[in-house]
Amino acid sequence: MFFLYVPALVAILVPLFRRRILADLAIPIFVVTVFALYFENDDGYPDEQIAAAWMRSHGYAGNVYVISNNAFDYYFRRNGVLSIGNWTGPAGWFRLLQAIDAGEAAEFLNGLGTRAVFLSPQQLIDAGIEHVLVEQLESAGYREVPLTPRSGYHLYVRG
Repeated sequence: MFFLYVPALVAILVPLFRRRILADLAIPIFVVTVFALYFENDDGYPDEQIAAAWMRSHGYAGNVYVISNNAFDYYFRRNGVLSIGNWTGPAGWFRLLQAIDAGEAAEFLNGLGTRAVFLSPQQLIDAGIEHVLVEQLESAGYREVPLTPRSGYHLYVRG
């Protein structure tokens, strides 16, 4: 008698199973597609991924100071790294420029709990000012971590 109910049971369960499987697959497919779009179209995303992975693998906790026109704060946050640095506030870029001018960029960044500085091509800090910032960071014990060659993105870490 049970065999009479099997086709009906299969007719009910298979569509439900298929819908559930397809629903479960939709999220990873969407996520993979979004990240593929980031890699292809968002300038600097691969460099941010390398920087965040390096920081995670080397146990770097703390803030990363981002100097960029891009939305790296969003990307870093998705990777569990708090990024700071914007136009306003205590971590504002104008305050950083004042610290660079005073020769105290490393002290300013250390006061914010910064463990790394992520520089990207942008219009706030030109090559001359960036050179002075890098000199101050290196003299305070920061070192450059290699990212994508010739991308224009740089990661400097303390220690």
